Amino acid sequence: MTSRRSQQESFRKRKNNFIRRGHEISDRYKVGVWICILKDNGQLYVYNSDPTRPNWPPTREQLASTYPVPVIKSREDFSSEKRAYRKISPAKPVSLLPKYLPKPPVPDYAQEDASSGKSLKRTRE
Repeated sequence: MTSRRSQQESFRKRKNNFIRRGHEISDRYKVGVWICILKDNGQLYVYNSDPTRPNWPPTREQLASTYPVPVIKSREDFSSEKRAYRKISPAKPVSLLPKYLPKPPVPDYAQEDASSGKSLKRTRE
């Protein structure tokens, strides 16, 4: 069980990193970022990348009337049930040659494995 002090420290670090990332995204991609974090005790943390910009952050009415339609995420979008990992099938061998070209010839001579020095025998396919 983590102590209250370590939880507070962890929250403080995550909050600062989250806000710093928002600032970096705003600077790097020249986009508007508005972050609001509300704690259970009512404490509010707000980051606004452009406080002089009018109508920023947009209201719900402004969001409803914008095009393209905004992508709005909620808690359900990140639930553990949605993050179930899908089984990935093994990759199929892909030839880099176009289908109309013949396969390259396989050498008839023996080759050595570089790591073990053992002779490798190749058979024609």
